[in-house]
Amino acid sequence: MTQDAGTDHWTIAFAFVATNNNFVLERGEKVFKQTSPVIKLPAVATEDDHLALLGVLNSSTACFWLHQVSHNKGEGGGARVEAGYAAMGSEAWKNSYEFAGARLEQFPLPETLPLEFGRDLDALAQQLAVASTREEDERIRGQMIALQEELDWDVYHRYGLLTDQQVTDLVAESASVPNLHLGERAFEIVIARRVAEGTLQTEWFSRFGGRQTTEIPKEWPEDYRRVVERRIEVIESNRNIGLIERPECKRRWQYEPWEVREARRLTTWLLGRCEERSLWYDGGEPRPMTVNRLADRLRADAKVVAAARQLKGPDADLADVLKEVVADEHVPFLAAYRYKPSGLDKRAQ
Repeated sequence: MTQDAGTDHWTIAFAFVATNNNFVLERGEKVFKQTSPVIKLPAVATEDDHLALLGVLNSSTACFWLHQVSHNKGEGGGARVEAGYAAMGSEAWKNSYEFAGARLEQFPLPETLPLEFGRDLDALAQQLAVASTREEDERIRGQMIALQEELDWDVYHRYGLLTDQQVTDLVAESASVPNLHLGERAFEIVIARRVAEGTLQTEWFSRFGGRQTTEIPKEWPEDYRRVVERRIEVIESNRNIGLIERPECKRRWQYEPWEVREARRLTTWLLGRCEERSLWYDGGEPRPMTVNRLADRLRADAKVVAAARQLKGPDADLADVLKEVVADEHVPFLAAYRYKPSGLDKRAQ
């Protein structure tokens, strides 16, 4: 394989303290601090090299291994302990771990890496980042949840936890895999059944908003239903798989509500539009402007008006929306408001 342009700048970053393994591929030149360590591959590493490694690092198997070798920091400390709460979570999936780079260096890789899954999940993640409607957001997320399940079960086989014969019944054909909702994964069905039987109490479903599903959905393709049935059997009978197919090793897919993310996206877009150079420069010098004047200059832009109304309602006035949007972003028009005394002296000089 040939080297992809710019891959020498690529970085795999991960959270230093977290409940789960969250590895991401950064294709730019961002700077990360100690709370987000990084993995740098050799300069000759290709995009496929990064994505293949990303796939196995984000698997449930990797999460299980990291939990065994990393410091368990519990659910919380400090104020929580002082208030009478236990430092360790009441359920194992509530605890956070310190994922140190020295430990990660010892991570045992399988002979082959799940490139296809890493590539597909990365592509879906990029699509999710620019989703423009709630329906599109939910569809892509459902695809990612389903694909992550296939990745997890495929990786069990790569580490020898499943035989060649077993894996044919436990990894579904891509054409038969439906989009999944939280609560519909095999391990969650096992948990939901135990809750219904009264043998288990958990906050898993209430914490993350998953459906408490005790039966395999009838609307799924028959082939996929058989795969999930078999997975449930293996979780309950295979000790090794049962140790990993637990909430503490599985991705939570926790995210902010669509309304919050959409408001942030619209705000960011409006701020970018407000900062366009043509609005502020007349000749060579920038000119100060009130919010009302800025709104007057932008009213002719139908996209700006539409974004403002989408953000604050169909009857929202553009000037009122911009006042709220720029409240924490604007630069005061008087130099005395912008500079400290030493800064004013330097500016004058």
